[in-house]
Amino acid sequence: MRKYTFMKTKYNSFLKIFILSLLFISCSNDNETINTPEKKVLIKKITQTTYYSNQSETSILNFTYENDLLKKVSQGNYLSELTYNNDKITKIDYSNNGVLNNTIVLNYNGDLLINTLSGNNQEEKTQFTYQNNILSKIESGYLSGNNFIIQGSNDLIINSAGNLAQSITTSSVFPPTTISKLLYTYDNKNHPLKNMNKYFRLIFAVEGFDGLSTNNKLTKESFYPITSTTSVNYYFTYIYNNDNYPTEINRFASSDNFLISKTVIEYQ
Repeated sequence: MRKYTFMKTKYNSFLKIFILSLLFISCSNDNETINTPEKKVLIKKITQTTYYSNQSETSILNFTYENDLLKKVSQGNYLSELTYNNDKITKIDYSNNGVLNNTIVLNYNGDLLINTLSGNNQEEKTQFTYQNNILSKIESGYLSGNNFIIQGSNDLIINSAGNLAQSITTSSVFPPTTISKLLYTYDNKNHPLKNMNKYFRLIFAVEGFDGLSTNNKLTKESFYPITSTTSVNYYFTYIYNNDNYPTEINRFASSDNFLISKTVIEYQ
């Protein structure tokens, strides 16, 4: 049964979300005009349905803000609570029916998120690598003493438009090691997470979308193994609101037009 993923840990029960930098109003003394700030669009609710051959599964995520800063995300009895240091998310606490069951700690080098630690003993690790301050690799695994045992990695190519054009995934959780490649194309509309905290965008994903790109996916080609000359293809359709943000995302298999998932997004 497929769930949404968060930071590629085995604690994929939740997600968490944040906000963007403060907007401002600029005034011109020359013409005495006021420039209206861009409308701050934040996610209020996500309803996601995943379809199988003869059944479906629906999950609902609700977002709670304080002064436009995301503080809580709930899904049924599950709750994630975010702690910040200025604009940086420092930890996320996960609880079920009021009982704390996991904490994820986020670590930084300057303005760059470099890793997250989670698990009972903070032994699960996700590491982020950059080239010229642009994310280029995500590695996940666990700590054994001072050693980082990598179980999976994603080598990323982000294009000049800020969209993830290619991802090469290596998995060694179970032998033998497997390598696959994903290729994407995009629209030119607003991404649902456009106004969310930039560090959250690095660690967030649901079935319909993730936070690694500026725009919204139109197509996805999957080559498995990477040496394959043919791909398994998918396509996405959208309903946008008047501000060009998606309110509904549908993902289909190209081979038979089977609806894989529907993601409905409500904004504040």
